[in-house]
Amino acid sequence: MQAVFPSDGTPARIRESAQMEAVLLEPTLEIRMGEAPPDAFPTRSAAIPVEESVARELRSLLVSARSYETGAAKGCRPTPGVRLMLSGEDVDISVLICFECRILTIFEGDRSVGGGSFDPGASRLLHLIRQVFPDDSVIRQLEVPS
Repeated sequence: MQAVFPSDGTPARIRESAQMEAVLLEPTLEIRMGEAPPDAFPTRSAAIPVEESVARELRSLLVSARSYETGAAKGCRPTPGVRLMLSGEDVDISVLICFECRILTIFEGDRSVGGGSFDPGASRLLHLIRQVFPDDSVIRQLEVPS
């Protein structure tokens, strides 16, 4: 599965977002990622601002084709554990991330606009998320197979 953006504007809006926040989610199988709006997923932390240097790397990773894997679909049902919220002028983007399946979904408002399997970018993405949530035991225990 390759990252798919239905319009050329989504990557630009990701790059141009002025602010980024992150929140930890309570994984649930009751809500299907991509079929419900991002705020439907229960949280297990308050939203915290992402330091600009980390946000810049996350934006770059999200829009890079090298972060995503092409090929067959995965036989995994994603349960996102992290939500990134990007905002700014004309920007309302959320990214739901499932590290177990290594799949993410990108939303503009409540509409799913892209995403994919991020196997090639998983190690870097996890490293950055650990910088955002350094004291979270669940995030610390996550491992990405090489």
